[in-house]
Amino acid sequence: MFTKNSEVTKNNILSASKKLFWNNGYTNVSVRKIAEEAKCDIALISRYFQNKKGLFVVLLNKEFDDLKECLQLPKDEMVNGFVNGFIDSMDLKDEITFTRMLVMNGSDPEVGSLVRDKLQEASEILSKSLKKEAKPINISLLIASFIGISQTRKVLQDRELTKLNKKKYRELLEYMIKSSFDYSI
Repeated sequence: MFTKNSEVTKNNILSASKKLFWNNGYTNVSVRKIAEEAKCDIALISRYFQNKKGLFVVLLNKEFDDLKECLQLPKDEMVNGFVNGFIDSMDLKDEITFTRMLVMNGSDPEVGSLVRDKLQEASEILSKSLKKEAKPINISLLIASFIGISQTRKVLQDRELTKLNKKKYRELLEYMIKSSFDYSI
């Protein structure tokens, strides 16, 4: 059984590794760097999570469990939650968001297939919950538009997108979501 101090250390490891994995990608982060960031002994990572991949899997499962909860909400509440998440992360330097995790780890040679499988699972859940309002292509467009705008704004630092205030950015996100749902084959 873990003590209160061990729970604090475990949470520090989770927070530090999430920040590092989401911003740098799994392959680019060492266990030593995680221990440094978490201010703990490197052996504690193995003790609590077996290894680096075990730690990543814990974080990935938690991220998707949180997403699954959101996907169960009525469409308007879910969309509002997604938009608010993007607005809240708009000014963050170290972006520790779901979208950033997908971009940084979705093509990783070691964990990319895990990320893609979880995303496919989430897409299927969303498609089922919105069966009358959205087809699988609409869900794919929704994901693509979120990843696209996030990365164009944050990574490519597109001038037009970076100068948008929160109100205008919200309007753009809502438009993109609506357009994703309006598309039909």
